[in-house]
Amino acid sequence: MRGDPKFSNKTNITISIDGQVGDEIRQYAEKQGLSTNSLVNKILQDYVMFGKYFQDHIPVVISPKIFSYLLGEVDEKIWIKSWEIALGEVTPEVFAMHNLEPTLDNLVRYLLGNIGSRVGIFDKFTFHENGAENYKLVMVHKYGIKWSRVLATSFSNMFVKAFPVKVTTQVSANSLTMEIHKK
Repeated sequence: MRGDPKFSNKTNITISIDGQVGDEIRQYAEKQGLSTNSLVNKILQDYVMFGKYFQDHIPVVISPKIFSYLLGEVDEKIWIKSWEIALGEVTPEVFAMHNLEPTLDNLVRYLLGNIGSRVGIFDKFTFHENGAENYKLVMVHKYGIKWSRVLATSFSNMFVKAFPVKVTTQVSANSLTMEIHKK
C-alpha cells in the first residue's frame, strides 16, 4: 500500500526555507536532472555524513587547481605522512560520530564509499566483495600517478595497521586498484 510506513524507511517532514534558497535548489536540481526532493536528500545526507565534522573542525578548503599545484610541488613522502596522520585522526572520529564499529567493512563502505568522493579524495569509488571481508577497491581521480601512489601507500598502511589483511595495489595515472585479503 502506498505510504504504508511498514514498507518505507522514509520520514516525511515539512520545512520552510527562504524563497531564494528554494528557487536555487529547484534550478540546480533541474540542471542536474534530479528532483528537488532527491537533491534536498543529498544535501542533508552530506551534512549528516561529514558536515557535522566540518562544523566542529573548520577545515581549509582548496580548489582542485591549487591542490594539483601543491601535489606537484610537495614531496611524495610528505603527502603520505600527512595522509597517514589525517586518516589516523579522522577515521576514529567518523566511526564514533556515526556509531559504527571499526570494522573493515565499515571502513570500505562508509569512510571510502560515502565520504571519500564527497570530500574530493577521488571522483569515483567502487568496490566488490570477494567472499568474507575480501575486497577489490577502485578509486578514480584526476590528479595523476603521484596521487595514486600516495593513496595506495597511505590506505594500504591504514588497512594493514588496523586489520589482519594483506593489501596489493595497482596504480595508474588516474586510478588506483586495491585488493584486500583477510589473512
